[in-house]
Amino acid sequence: KIYAQCKQEFLQVLAVKLAGGVSGSEPVAFLSEVLDAGSPRVQAAALEALARKKVDPGAMGRAAALHINSPLLKLKVSALLVLSRVDPAAGLHALTELLESEDDVQRVEGAYALGYLRAAEATSVLGDLAIADPRSPVRMQAIKSLAKHDPAQAIPLLAKVANSSNARVAALAARA
Repeated sequence: KIYAQCKQEFLQVLAVKLAGGVSGSEPVAFLSEVLDAGSPRVQAAALEALARKKVDPGAMGRAAALHINSPLLKLKVSALLVLSRVDPAAGLHALTELLESEDDVQRVEGAYALGYLRAAEATSVLGDLAIADPRSPVRMQAIKSLAKHDPAQAIPLLAKVANSSNARVAALAARA
């Protein structure tokens, strides 16, 4: 009801996020509806809420595939995370585009997404980003994402980064 009364996109996004925290099947139906018909920001919030509610990734796979090339980065990353669980090859392609981008923000989002993909290859790529990316925000997100991975694989990489000449990057790696 709140969503239907809201005309501002910001308030619609908040309503969708709130629906994501309500238990039961009614919010899932609502979230699925706005995933198909809302604005891109509302769709991103709906996809994220459905994933948080642990809705079967297969049920969200079609919507994720439709949004994997969205110009809205938040929607693209949410779609990538869902699609990676349903169609790993398609998710990998989108992730590779982010990680190879010249745009720092896209590489930051790629490093963020890698934090949720706990394969050994993801840990290795995060280590490379944390050690060698020329931009501190990318390196710092890679460190945060590495902290979510298997400690046996992540700690040696974080130890290398802790010796960085960039004090902020080194401090973050030491705390991770």
